[in-house]
Amino acid sequence: GGCCNPKKEFYTDTDDSHEFNVRQWEESELNSYKYTFTGLRNKVRLNSNTDSLEKIERMFKEVLGDSVANLVKCPVFKEGDSDLISIPKIKALILLITRTESLKGQNGTYVDKASFLMQEILCNEEDSLNNPVEINNTNLRKVIGLLVEVALDGVTFFYLKSKKEEDESLRSLMGHSRDKVTDYLLKNLFSGTSDKKVQCFSFNELNKKFNQDKWFLTPGYIRELCHALAESESRKNTEH
Repeated sequence: GGCCNPKKEFYTDTDDSHEFNVRQWEESELNSYKYTFTGLRNKVRLNSNTDSLEKIERMFKEVLGDSVANLVKCPVFKEGDSDLISIPKIKALILLITRTESLKGQNGTYVDKASFLMQEILCNEEDSLNNPVEINNTNLRKVIGLLVEVALDGVTFFYLKSKKEEDESLRSLMGHSRDKVTDYLLKNLFSGTSDKKVQCFSFNELNKKFNQDKWFLTPGYIRELCHALAESESRKNTEH
């Protein structure tokens, strides 16, 4: 399948026609992957927790066009009942729709997205980037959960809505419990490069994930995992 095969050069390299259509739409309508993560973060200036919809909309419109400006109006981005937008979810969106960039640090080069995620998980403690993260780390679950939520209830939901398409295969993906998808993604993250189950992973390992698969943690990658999850569940059901 698509994203889970790291050899894929282009985001639209997938054998699934439904998936191909969404990815093509993401690239043409949302201008996904036009910017690197660092590049887009520099263009879209964000407060720390919440911001007004109007401001977020305006910034995205200037940089990425009308579609993304409309996408941020999706209910998933709202902070409770207010007119405020959740900044952590906007950051998740930026991570989902950008390319990675290699940056030079004191200890060699690293991937911008890996560094950002690690800082979010470890609450910005710069010096602790090399601290290993365990699978039951609540921040890790929160950060990955946001990516899953925004990929499905933001990007994919907006695609279905704007296309008004009865895409059954995509709609059934949307039926997955977000918690289950998050669990599955974490399990994948911790399966390591070897077959043995890893209890914790380091910044270097996260870096490696992005270096091996440049479409790691894109909406397509997350939808692929939903498909894989559905397959493993139906296998379990037929075994019983």
